[in-house]
Amino acid sequence: GIDAEGTEWHQSNRGVSIYISLYLFLLVIVLTLSKWLHAHPKLGAVLPEAAMVILVGMVAGCLVSLICDQDSFMLQEQQDDNNEQEEDANYLTGDVVDSLLSFSPTTFFVILLPPIIFNSGYHIQKDLFFRHMTPICLYACVGTAVCTVAVAALLHAVQGFFSFQATF
Repeated sequence: GIDAEGTEWHQSNRGVSIYISLYLFLLVIVLTLSKWLHAHPKLGAVLPEAAMVILVGMVAGCLVSLICDQDSFMLQEQQDDNNEQEEDANYLTGDVVDSLLSFSPTTFFVILLPPIIFNSGYHIQKDLFFRHMTPICLYACVGTAVCTVAVAALLHAVQGFFSFQATF
């Protein structure tokens, strides 16, 4: 329950404000780097914008992980009999860090992927797409069939190494 001081409510608001602040900071960094990348076409030819965003996310995840590990280590060293410091240590290693460092596949597939696909389809060069329609469809159909046969053969070959028996 919530005690008289309302610490659970305060901690949840603190977590949301940390999450939003970090998100906005990363958004500003990504937008700035994206503009800089578009201003330097030679660099843009080597480093696509999607790769830059992935790198920013990887660096941010490592920094959040390192900072939270250091903060929880320092709080555990300084911990005395005071309950408030104990709650702060649990808070830093708890929900906020988990929510910052975890990512739901449902969020990706339902919220983030459709705009990415729409943007790619919207900006495609239609004349090149229709000129290469035959190889695209051929690669899609034949590639899918070859991949399916290869995975089935591989699973059939390694089924003896596992305790279950697959029936075909």
